[in-house]
Amino acid sequence: MRVAAAGFALLVGVAGCASSVSTAEYQGLLTGFEQSVQPPIDRLVAATSADEVASASSELAAAMQAQEQALQDVNPPDNARGQHDAVLTFLRSAPGLLALAPPDATPNECGIAPSAEEQTAMAKAAVRQELEAAASGVSSTVLAGAGLTFSGSLIPPQVDLPALQDRHGENGAVLQRNGPRGGGTLEIKNGGGSDAVIAAVVSDPAAPTASVYVRALSTATLTGLAGTYQVYFKSGTDWDGQALKFTRDCAFQKFDDTFDANSNWSITVTPVVGGNATSSDVPAF
Repeated sequence: MRVAAAGFALLVGVAGCASSVSTAEYQGLLTGFEQSVQPPIDRLVAATSADEVASASSELAAAMQAQEQALQDVNPPDNARGQHDAVLTFLRSAPGLLALAPPDATPNECGIAPSAEEQTAMAKAAVRQELEAAASGVSSTVLAGAGLTFSGSLIPPQVDLPALQDRHGENGAVLQRNGPRGGGTLEIKNGGGSDAVIAAVVSDPAAPTASVYVRALSTATLTGLAGTYQVYFKSGTDWDGQALKFTRDCAFQKFDDTFDANSNWSITVTPVVGGNATSSDVPAF
């Protein structure tokens, strides 16, 4: 019984020891790996929307999972063992691609959501980060040293977000006029480092009696005011003259006092020592 048990163990050991594939055979497997994953990577690079990025990522993950099944039980040539393990590490990262969240489309403090171009760039950057970490051990140079050729690119090129704009309105430009005109004036001194829009508001700050653009460290005067109104103001960076909004670094406030067009007023829209007016934050307008 002892001899039979030892013989059985020996047979199991022999059966479980797969012989290494040749370099030529392994090259065929490596080429199959490259041909499987390269097309979805190319589609990822060419994607023009976040949805296209997600679709290409899903295709790539499926290709990676199929290749993992094909390569996981392969016994590579001894001089390619390290790279074989690196390829498997890359392939086993497929679930991470599937788990990537879509790009954040939440509007910023100005109420501006990332553009489609920005969302596409963010989606590509997230996939690239995942692939870069997963493929860090795969080296065409090391493979070449083992007599193997891999010409694919597992890491898509870096994609930069669109350059930030820094547009400005014309100082003193009247942006909106609604309702009756009167003889009241409002002088605005902007002592801050950001441009601002000041609005004389009766009810809705989105449809003010009048609004004016005042650049940083500048003064402008709003004329033709009628009745009783409140003063709302918003400041920020990069003025979109069509949308009448700043696109970054926004703040929205109003003076707590009420203004009467029968008087001519002068206000400063940055805190000053000895100032006699308080202000409150308000929703974006």
